[in-house]
Amino acid sequence: MTATPLPPAHHVAAPDSTRRALRAIALFKFGKALACVALAATAFGLLGEDARSGALESLTRLATSLARATEFSGVRGWIGGLLESTVKLLLHWLGNITPTRLQVAGFIALGHASVLSVEGTGLWLAKTWAEWFSVVVTASLIPLEVWEVAHRFTPVRVGVLVLNVVVVWYLVRTLQAKRRSTT
Repeated sequence: MTATPLPPAHHVAAPDSTRRALRAIALFKFGKALACVALAATAFGLLGEDARSGALESLTRLATSLARATEFSGVRGWIGGLLESTVKLLLHWLGNITPTRLQVAGFIALGHASVLSVEGTGLWLAKTWAEWFSVVVTASLIPLEVWEVAHRFTPVRVGVLVLNVVVVWYLVRTLQAKRRSTT
């Protein structure tokens, strides 16, 4: 009776729990990619002169209404703080808007959406290269996220930072387990 050799590591099927976790991370990446595409579409949509002036006026009215609503509605706690900081950021950004900034924001958002889509697709398919790629890309952005939280603290930024740290930790742990199982 001879032992059957194990298939190469890149052909070993992921356990169901790992596959579910990778798919959950992939959905998180796809969601962020969709948000980036929406941001890019908004930025490019504001570039047309008529669209830009009309949309800018509409966004300014919306932001001002939200700011007034938070002042008078008595919204308390972190939800009120989140809404207030988002409105302030939106008003600040609208005050500094230029066509060049809109183009840069649109192209950066599309580039980031592309990277997130590649990560998500590879993770959905449980590809080891995608796990490594996601670890490198996500870990490389964590220092920037820490800086953002330190300079402009919001619950959303903290939540995204924590989620990204958990994703990196989980993927590193999964990759280490794969390596141990193949040696």
